[in-house]
Amino acid sequence: MEAVVTLTARLPLPPTVNYGLRRGISARLSASRAKRRYSLAVLAALREQVGTWEPFTGPVSLTVSLHMARRGGGDLSNRLKALEDALTTARVWLDDAQVDALHVTRGEVVRGGAAGIIVAALGGAAGDETGVGVPL
Repeated sequence: MEAVVTLTARLPLPPTVNYGLRRGISARLSASRAKRRYSLAVLAALREQVGTWEPFTGPVSLTVSLHMARRGGGDLSNRLKALEDALTTARVWLDDAQVDALHVTRGEVVRGGAAGIIVAALGGAAGDETGVGVPL
């Protein structure tokens, strides 16, 4: 199988992180049912749209366009962790710590909501391919 340089897909809208975890009887945090259902929906969407893939093993950039189901659909950043975790579960990459460049935008409202993603391998230091390198 040839190494994937970019992966592009339209996924379901991630749940907000506010609903992503629940406390069990032992007071440990565990993934909520909504978050587990979301991970399964992402895997199904990727299999349908991409087929098979090998996980990215090096640094990647993640570009996300979140399309809310209604106007004023909430905080963009509250949805990113569920998306990154679902992509990890689907083995798009080995660990979401590989994301060295992240770009998120709010797209137009679409029925049911959606997330457009592009995952791209980064060849050098973060920002090289994206032009995003910001000096400190």
